[in-house]
Formats: sequence, structure tokens, C-alpha cells
Amino acid sequence: MSEFFSVTGVTAGYGASTVLHGVSLTLQPGRICTVLGKNGVGKTTLIRAIAGHCHIRTGRVVMGPRDLTNLPAHEIAQHRVGLVPQGRRLFPTLTVREHLLVGARATEGQEPGWSMHRVIEYFPRIGERLSNLGNMLSGGEQSMVAIGRALVGNPKVLLLDEPSEGLSPLLVNQVAEVLQTLRDEGIAILLVEQNYGLAMKLSDQINIMSKGQIVHTSTPEQLKASPEIRSQFLGV
Repeated sequence: MSEFFSVTGVTAGYGASTVLHGVSLTLQPGRICTVLGKNGVGKTTLIRAIAGHCHIRTGRVVMGPRDLTNLPAHEIAQHRVGLVPQGRRLFPTLTVREHLLVGARATEGQEPGWSMHRVIEYFPRIGERLSNLGNMLSGGEQSMVAIGRALVGNPKVLLLDEPSEGLSPLLVNQVAEVLQTLRDEGIAILLVEQNYGLAMKLSDQINIMSKGQIVHTSTPEQLKASPEIRSQFLGV
């Protein structure tokens, strides 16, 4: 299988601090690749580096024939790489409707697979909040809007950083259903998660990160059969 989206030897950090030390992984259409690890090991920095929010010092991020390394974030979005950042990062003075319209601009003029209407079908609650500002929403509603904002850009690759953080079990299940639908539609998904059970349920491939490096790669079934790996790097 040819590589659709690859991260090769990426080193990145902030100021004089290096967080990522030669991280490599690949994504394929219709598969969920998950990165697990304890807090502070570099998972969010990896997402930020791929999405253009953290400078890559060495290494490459490539999507098909396109080199996306250190492109501005808006250009990476235009190449149909969607982002659901940690903490949702909604604009407090934009309405829900405006958030979804902003997200749709990345693929303006293309045949929409995900429209505002379809997002609302999956998340009816935000359909009731279209005129509400970002700072008027609950945590669960903000998460729905953040996911919807990424989807209306019709991504080929979707990056999600802790999408289940702070959500009720009901909403976690709803997010899981959406991700399974996206996988079935052929989207390549990179999922950073702390929810071990959710990751094991959804993932086609598990990568464990420690101290800015990928230290273990396997299927969920293989990880289940490796209690020493789980204990050492995940504490489960």
C-alpha cells in the first residue's frame, strides 16, 4: 500500500526546547491511527507540527506528492487537512453558524461531502445553538462545534487532539460514531487520545509516544496482549 500521508523524522519544539525527536508515522485512507502516551510526552506538539502551528526543525510532512512541511496553517487546511485542536479553541465572539462557515471556506467551490446541514444531523444540539456565541456554549457543545468546523472543510486527513476530553460518556459515544463514519468514508484519521478504552475501540493502529519519540507501534489486539508495554508507557 502506497503512503498517502507520511510524517518522517520530525523534530520540533518551542524556543530552545526540543519536544519531538525524530517522529515518524503514516496515515492511510479509511484507517484510524492513534497516538497514546502520558501527559507531556509530545502528543499535542506532534499535532501542532503537522497542522502548521509549530515549526518543524528537521523532517518532513508529505501528503501524496505535496510536501506540507512548515507551510502556513491556512495553506495546510486548503490541502484538506482538518484539525480539531485540544481545548476546542473556538472564537468567543463568533456564533456557531459563523464557526461552521469559516471552516467551510477551506474547500470553497468543491462538491461538499460534509455541509452544515449534515453536521447538524449528527449533532442536533448545535443546530439549536446556531446563533449562540462560542463563549456561550457548554464544553460538550464546544466539542461538537470544533468537530463540525473541521468536517465542513471536507478533509481527506483529520487530526484530532483529545476530542473526548471532558465529555460525558454519552457524548464520547457520539464522537466515536462520527469517527467510525469518517473512517468508513475513507478519511485518514490521526487521533491523539487519553481515553484508552475509546482508542482501543476505534483504532486500526496504535502508536505509543514517550519522551518525544514513538516507542511502540502495534494493532490494538497486540497491545492488549502486551501488559508490560501498557504498564510501562500508559500506566494501564
